[in-house]
Amino acid sequence: MPIDLDKVLRLSSANADEKAMLADLQMNILDGHGRRSTRNIFLNFLEVGKGRAFVRAIAEHVTSAQQQFDEARIYRNSGKSGGPVVGLMLSSAGYAFLGREDIMPQPEDGGAFAEGLLARGALLNDPPGSKLEPSYRERIHAMILIGGEPDGEEKWTSAEVELKEDEILGLADPSSFDPIVMEVGRAIFRRDAGGRAEGIEHFGYVDGRSQPLMIEELIDRERDENGGIDIWDPRFPLRQVLVPDPGAADADTGFGSFFVFRKLEQDVRGFKDAEEKLGKQLGIDELAGAFLV
Repeated sequence: MPIDLDKVLRLSSANADEKAMLADLQMNILDGHGRRSTRNIFLNFLEVGKGRAFVRAIAEHVTSAQQQFDEARIYRNSGKSGGPVVGLMLSSAGYAFLGREDIMPQPEDGGAFAEGLLARGALLNDPPGSKLEPSYRERIHAMILIGGEPDGEEKWTSAEVELKEDEILGLADPSSFDPIVMEVGRAIFRRDAGGRAEGIEHFGYVDGRSQPLMIEELIDRERDENGGIDIWDPRFPLRQVLVPDPGAADADTGFGSFFVFRKLEQDVRGFKDAEEKLGKQLGIDELAGAFLV
């Protein structure tokens, strides 16, 4: 039975084709991977044959959506982490270098993925490519995402992510790729009044609110634990994020998505100063910032 992209998916009653899709699909598409520490490794391939071998080797270690959901269920029931997760993303430049443009996914608007962010910077009010950090001035072929848990509540280091990085990069011939840059990420959390950890973004506001949800169980949890569904309906069809994967072994169950990596500089002090000034003018204090966000 073909996957119905016009509805949300309930994991507990998934049919055979939906399970096959989840087993083939990468993690971090239908829901965030949930790890607090990440490494984003950007690289270029150096030779076509070795580059293809690199992709085949690492693809065997990519975390599937099914594995992600299984590990998330175990974590919620027992508190036991499933360990690091791995994702592999190819840019259109990567597909082209490897000579596999025939299996490159196509967005509905046609050109966005093929052109890449550098070519579309004016639409996003980005600075010219020559003004970006040197690593981002040219097209990049691929990115490996590794997520895991930090070494402690206040730590930015993660031994398990570093070990997984060594393992993953060790699968490939070192002469097959050129590591361009690595970005280290860390989700920020605070404890709410009830002692529950909640993710926040850099300005101090709760992160992850008003997210499109494609999984029934996540919608149920949003209703039962976070509230707000009476104001905001988070239900979105699978089509919101899934596109057919031309390179899949089974066209009926093979899907992927488009991953966007943006590195932004945020002036937190400047924002808080402006928030305070506007809040005093309007007589609403910190609500001024909340309204802006």
